[in-house]
Amino acid sequence: MVAQWLGPNGYEMTVEEYDFRTGGRYRYLHHDPKGGDYGFNGVFHVVRQNEFAIQTFEFEGLPDVVSIESLRFEDLGDGRTRLSGHAVYPTQEARDGMVESGMETGMRQGYERLESILDAS
Repeated sequence: MVAQWLGPNGYEMTVEEYDFRTGGRYRYLHHDPKGGDYGFNGVFHVVRQNEFAIQTFEFEGLPDVVSIESLRFEDLGDGRTRLSGHAVYPTQEARDGMVESGMETGMRQGYERLESILDAS
């Protein structure tokens, strides 16, 4: 399912690994329409299903910059869930580099697609 929604509009996604459990890993590639590839990887340090997760996140286009992210899932009732995320980067420059890479746009578009998928089911 993650390949159907994660990432910017118009990009294809190849999931090489996605083991969403404590100690699991992930790696995936986004393929842009012009043939460019963008790799991402990390480790799931803590996963409590439907409640909380801590993971690392690395955009392979910015080597040596790894963020630590926490994700909280809040049951809102009526089949709805709020996802809250917080990312910490090693430096302000690293954080700014991620923002400049277009990450915010890709995340927003991905979550919009996820909402559409969930609304259709």
